[in-house]
Amino acid sequence: MTSRRGFTPDLHACRDWPQRILHTVSTGLLAAALSFAPLTDSVRAEDLFTAVGTPSNPAVVSPQPGATARLNGFRSARFGMDEDGVRQAISTDFGLEGHAVHVSENPEQRTPVLTIVVQHLASGKSDGRAAVHYVFGYRSHLLSAVHITWETAQDPANTPSTLLETGSLLQAYFERLSFPSGRTATNAVMTDGSVILFRGMDPQGHTVALLITGQVGRPDGAQVERMTPSALILAYTENPERPDIFRP
Repeated sequence: MTSRRGFTPDLHACRDWPQRILHTVSTGLLAAALSFAPLTDSVRAEDLFTAVGTPSNPAVVSPQPGATARLNGFRSARFGMDEDGVRQAISTDFGLEGHAVHVSENPEQRTPVLTIVVQHLASGKSDGRAAVHYVFGYRSHLLSAVHITWETAQDPANTPSTLLETGSLLQAYFERLSFPSGRTATNAVMTDGSVILFRGMDPQGHTVALLITGQVGRPDGAQVERMTPSALILAYTENPERPDIFRP
């Protein structure tokens, strides 16, 4: 099936990605990234990563500087939509329907999830396939989060260089938005070496977190440890402080 928007869904990839990626985004890593607990002081981005090449500088449409952040969902999908509404949003945004939309459940949080796989989601040229997970509340069954993941293990086009490039482009996009004072963080290092490229909360309490993770080591001749990126995660969450998930 080819979408009306020119995206070609990879149905095998769509079946294979959700279980492993959903496990990744359900761990404490994402929860910590979304929490507004104190973080390690920000550092220079160039000090965080192993050298991964020169960005190809793809075109990205930026918001007007100072535009007020409104994190109401992802593209046409809005927090509070039911499954039918989100399916319609997916069809509107990407032209994907039927078997191109994978249905699953997060095994830890017991939240229903719709997943699609699309290519060139962020840059239009350089980034590879991304999995987009539309997460519904455990009790409400309404859209409560959207998690987008790019991984080197799932597409050769997702190299450490393109992950860092896509992350930098998205970071620059969010930095141009206006968030309430004290409600943002950039280039913050987490305890496992993952880096929050950007985190922000809008006036309604909706949160976006952009984080990059990978193998942390000390390249030959380097005096400090650096990361080789292997996954980029962009998460929009309606209520990170009180998520609608299963609690034993």
